[in-house]
Amino acid sequence: MTLPEPYGTATQYIIPHAETKTLAKALAGIMDCISAYLYQSKEGKETEMYGYALHSEVTGTKDGKRMKHTLTHPASDGTVEGWEELRAYTRNVGIPLAVATELIAKGHVGQTGIVTLEAAGYLRRTEESC
Repeated sequence: MTLPEPYGTATQYIIPHAETKTLAKALAGIMDCISAYLYQSKEGKETEMYGYALHSEVTGTKDGKRMKHTLTHPASDGTVEGWEELRAYTRNVGIPLAVATELIAKGHVGQTGIVTLEAAGYLRRTEESC
């Protein structure tokens, strides 16, 4: 996989998250083949070195135009202060939790209990507003 600098070309490791199951349920059929691969993939179960990176790419249509937004968090190798090793992980986990907290505070999630974004309908609302 090739990412923006400072990453460059690197091996991609699939790290399992709940979304491998929750997205498949919420978006029935779309994730079936991807999930089947990820569940059995050796690369998705083990790694020989510590590292953490987050690269997100979102595509969609806004005002009739095809759009793409890419966000790459800094590497966890210590080259960016505050994003080294475990600190990179805690920031990458903490930022989405902060976004979820804001969505709840603004009343965008009216359900109680454990509610994933896709089950709460947030992905559909986001798509409609793009």
